[in-house]
Amino acid sequence: MAFQMNTNRNAPTDDLVKMYLREVAKVPLLAPYQEIWLSIQQEAVSRIEAWQVQLGDRKGRSPTASRILDAVLRSLWQVWLAVHRDCKRLNVPLPNLGALADEAREIRRTLIPETSPYLYDFLEQHGWSESRQDEGWTSLVSNLFDVVLLLYLLPESMLDLVSEESNGWRAFPWRHKIRRGKRPSEEELSAMWDGLGERAHQAAQLLTQANLRLVISIAKEYVGRGLAFLDLIQEGNIGLMRAADGYDHTLGFRFSTYATWWIRQAIHRAVSNQSRIIRLPVHVRSRINQLRGLQRKMIREMRREPTIEELALASDILDPEDKAAIQRTREAGDALSLFQTNQLRRAIREIGRIMSLSQQPLSLDTPVPGGSADSEASLGDF
Repeated sequence: MAFQMNTNRNAPTDDLVKMYLREVAKVPLLAPYQEIWLSIQQEAVSRIEAWQVQLGDRKGRSPTASRILDAVLRSLWQVWLAVHRDCKRLNVPLPNLGALADEAREIRRTLIPETSPYLYDFLEQHGWSESRQDEGWTSLVSNLFDVVLLLYLLPESMLDLVSEESNGWRAFPWRHKIRRGKRPSEEELSAMWDGLGERAHQAAQLLTQANLRLVISIAKEYVGRGLAFLDLIQEGNIGLMRAADGYDHTLGFRFSTYATWWIRQAIHRAVSNQSRIIRLPVHVRSRINQLRGLQRKMIREMRREPTIEELALASDILDPEDKAAIQRTREAGDALSLFQTNQLRRAIREIGRIMSLSQQPLSLDTPVPGGSADSEASLGDF
């Protein structure tokens, strides 16, 4: 990543935070179609690696670049036929294959080109949105994104030929012209695909840097739980980078929607592992936070500290049926049955056990006030 937060250990923490926030604010946000472009460039590497494994021989030797190119062309033909079927089923006009090839060419030349997104505009123009998740549109969108990805993997000369022959796309006649046309050499193809890894790395960096504001906004929610703000941001950035590696643009969601879960998981796990001397399991920490949140909510509603019995009845420790039965008995003014009393006591003991785990341990060297200045006693002396 481009930002190093702990550049000066002697600088005040507030100054480091302000410096980091200023640097993050300089990074422009990404439009939805720009996130798709970056994700396509990342996925291209995985697609080539998958073909290398799939087409390799039994001795473990990698296939030739020409054989991988044939696989790209075959997949492109099959996916374009699937686009035909999807468009017909949804009563949507077929997109311009030449325009898709031009968009793939621009992505090849620049990570984020200064051009209009033909595919994204085409989908929005015909009623697609990120919240639209019906089966027909999901299939069409996935196939169209796959078409752009496969076009992105083609050499420049073949992209030009696709643009020239795109008028006959319905019968797909240019497939044979491409195979009979001038093909790049093995060295040229290998060099082109070897460069995809560096581009994928740069795309992941851009995707990550453009969403650092999201990490900061989420990290603010965890301030005061035992970790410094900068440490929370650092852990959230780790989750953000993991999200950038696994983002799937074909699902139709923005990257921020997908990354939020990863950022929260990374920060939450760090708080659980590092904020205490004695580490608590993640599920226990979640239970403690749940009970504390319920306790704060009851304090606001009741304007007083709830008793542990009231907390037990408001929590989900008791079974819903047992909780409802106890509340009906209390409202009727009757005494609780032996079974209800035991269930309520069990819930109270469980809450007491969970809340006791939230207490921070004390050091035996902690000074005990009240002694003389010359002979200060510590907790271990007792």
